[in-house]
Amino acid sequence: MREVVVKEVGQVHVLAVRRTVAGQRDVVEAIATLRPSVADVLAGPPMGLVLGFPKDGKLPVEIAFPTRAPISREGFATKTLPALRMFTITHAGPLEGGPEGETFQDTQRKLSSFLRDRKLLPGDDPERFLYHEGAETHGDRTDRYVTEVQYPDHLPIWLDALEAGTERAAGKAAAARVMAGSEDLVSAHEGERTAAWVHGAIGRLDREVEGEEGRASILNACAHRYIVQSADVLRQAWKETPDLRTLVRRITDEALLGSRYWIDESGPEPLLLIERRPARAEAYAKATDPAEKRYQACFCPLVRDAIRAGKKVSRTFCHCSGGWYVQEWEVVFGKRPRVDLVRTMLEGADSCVFAVHIPEGFLQTASSTAGRAARRRSARGSRKAVPMQRPRLLKKGDVVGIVSTSSPVTPEAVDEMRRYFEERGYRVKLAPNVLARFGFLAGSAEVRANDLNLLLRDPDVRMIVTASGGAGAAHLLPLADYDALAADPKIVAGLSNPSVLLNAMTARTGVPTFHGPNGVEFGGLAPLTEFTETNFWPLVRDDLRLPHAFPVSEGMRIVRPGPAAEGPLFGGDLRGVQLLIGTPWEPEWEGAVLFVELYEVELFRLDAFLSHLRLAGVFAGLRALLVGRPVECDAVDVETLDDIVLRSCEGYGFPIVTDVPIGHTDDKITVPLGCRVRLDPSRRSLELLESPTR
Repeated sequence: MREVVVKEVGQVHVLAVRRTVAGQRDVVEAIATLRPSVADVLAGPPMGLVLGFPKDGKLPVEIAFPTRAPISREGFATKTLPALRMFTITHAGPLEGGPEGETFQDTQRKLSSFLRDRKLLPGDDPERFLYHEGAETHGDRTDRYVTEVQYPDHLPIWLDALEAGTERAAGKAAAARVMAGSEDLVSAHEGERTAAWVHGAIGRLDREVEGEEGRASILNACAHRYIVQSADVLRQAWKETPDLRTLVRRITDEALLGSRYWIDESGPEPLLLIERRPARAEAYAKATDPAEKRYQACFCPLVRDAIRAGKKVSRTFCHCSGGWYVQEWEVVFGKRPRVDLVRTMLEGADSCVFAVHIPEGFLQTASSTAGRAARRRSARGSRKAVPMQRPRLLKKGDVVGIVSTSSPVTPEAVDEMRRYFEERGYRVKLAPNVLARFGFLAGSAEVRANDLNLLLRDPDVRMIVTASGGAGAAHLLPLADYDALAADPKIVAGLSNPSVLLNAMTARTGVPTFHGPNGVEFGGLAPLTEFTETNFWPLVRDDLRLPHAFPVSEGMRIVRPGPAAEGPLFGGDLRGVQLLIGTPWEPEWEGAVLFVELYEVELFRLDAFLSHLRLAGVFAGLRALLVGRPVECDAVDVETLDDIVLRSCEGYGFPIVTDVPIGHTDDKITVPLGCRVRLDPSRRSLELLESPTR
């Protein structure tokens, strides 16, 4: 086996044909079949160019034959491969089989190890195989075959783009300051040194170029540029599905591009949001440490070690990845769109999310329910997507705050709540007016809001529990101190009427809230079963192993089956969900999983509530609907209930399940609002995909 060599490869003109192959044997056979058609102009060894990742065991490639100049030949595409700096290794021997340690796969692994161990930055323009000697020269003597493997070096491309973009934006002097120290980076092949230089250069760029949009345009141009496979998939899907909303839903449903895509019409202009898939999905799923999960999710060797080490890296760097989506959606829009960075793992998020600005005319909303919902959301004001901010786990000795946000509670119940938490090793802080009474409310709106805000602003309080349900929590929506919660994320838990507050807090701050037991259950006025406790405490106290399976299969009915659906979870008491519609505190339903619980709801009112959600456009972008187990709902006939739910959701394709143990039922699960969940009707499973705490 030869050693890895770095060399400059000049521009190459080729005649190329696309093929899908199962292995190197298919490539060699294709070369043998095609060679006679180009033998008169062949000017070098045939090539195999890798166009993307394997799918269903097959790899997309181009069989390319070098020529001295660009020429046309029927049945072939004329191309010019760019001059590139290449990492290369040459294999002498058969392409399949061979002595252990000396196979063609071993040669490829040696090149991959060279790049990985040195933390180098290979490009994706594309991997090349050069077949120097093969069947045409040695017949069946496969031991004499000579094949060269080439990986492009992306670093010189990245540096050139950074320098050119900075010069355009801020001038030559600024570009020289940003690029200082990069003179021998390419030839040194020292990944750690390159990463350190890049971190410094991005900091200098932040100082030299004002405005994130300007810096984004520079880093966008540094992205990998060979998007053939993604472009082909997107181009074909757009041809088959020439409606943007349907296309975006199909991309995610069928995992056409790997990442999650959805449309957000809550602001003054529609945005296509993209949550980037993890780079190493299996390792990401197994990781429990947040920093390790982010490391496994990150694609770039220039920053992922910094993520693992907890080092600070400017968010500007992630605009390089945004450049991929600039190229990707140019395929659909016909021009390069603006792409913003919504959230980034460099700032502690579990994933990177990008926002592609949709050009005018690509969303026809005037006559659609989704369009009415978009205009309604626009009318109530712009709301940007907020990154998730997770509260820390609850520890023994922490302070639990108890507040009355809705209807009043008795002194005896509050005493029992205090005793319950103190017996488990927690200190308790009662809001000053927790026992207040004001008719059917626990005090005026101002009194209840002041109590809530007092606990939100108290750095010692790590969990807030709403004392009871009832009525009136919506009064607090404009009075709650959302900034305090965002600045100091803490666990907020409740049920029933307070669920309107839970949804608003998560929608406004990105802090997950917990829909589970209310204080009256901890205080003994409502049943607190072992099932409920078992499904509450691990979410707020333990470092969950993900995915975390909720025990929902028993009794759950599959009203409308479908493929597994994922999305952030929102919902609660059906009346509370309805109260949020059209307000500035309404969650973003596009791409979400919605759950509703049924307590003291008659069937005709259920039909009216669901009709309102449908007409308001809530169902237009949902990924799935979960309906809780009915409690104190007179004369509930499950077939009639399921029929009402199914009829209300007619025309939408998301899966629907009912009789989920959530809400007022004695045995209930606690669910974190805002966190991603996966509903899989075929497995009768509901799983939590991201941790609500840190």
